[in-house]
Amino acid sequence: MKKTILSVAGLSIILAIGCRNDNFTNMQPKAAPVPCDTTGAMSFATNVAPIINTNCAVSGCHVGGASAAGGYDFTTYAGVKSATLHGDALLPAINHSGPNSGSTSWMPLVGSLTSCDIAIINKWANNGVAP
Repeated sequence: MKKTILSVAGLSIILAIGCRNDNFTNMQPKAAPVPCDTTGAMSFATNVAPIINTNCAVSGCHVGGASAAGGYDFTTYAGVKSATLHGDALLPAINHSGPNSGSTSWMPLVGSLTSCDIAIINKWANNGVAP
């Protein structure tokens, strides 16, 4: 009987030691990454505007007409289209390339766009800046 109690106690200690560092959150299945779908046609309203409105057309940046940063007002399709078709504005800024490489013209100034956001904007721009 003593041997059984010692065996159970020993096994309990081993299990307790083996499980003490388990982190419940690490045991949960990881969410699958959201795929970046750039296979279809990109439009301003559906694909680009949500990115611009979250990252660019915000207070202190590209809003407000003449007072907009760099003179680019991104609160409208026409404003974003103009900056896109102007060769040294939107695309070099988000791709961190072009004549102003390494300067404060890289956008956004705070944070960064995801590689998916950049791919969407590039595809939209390279395929005719559809509304």
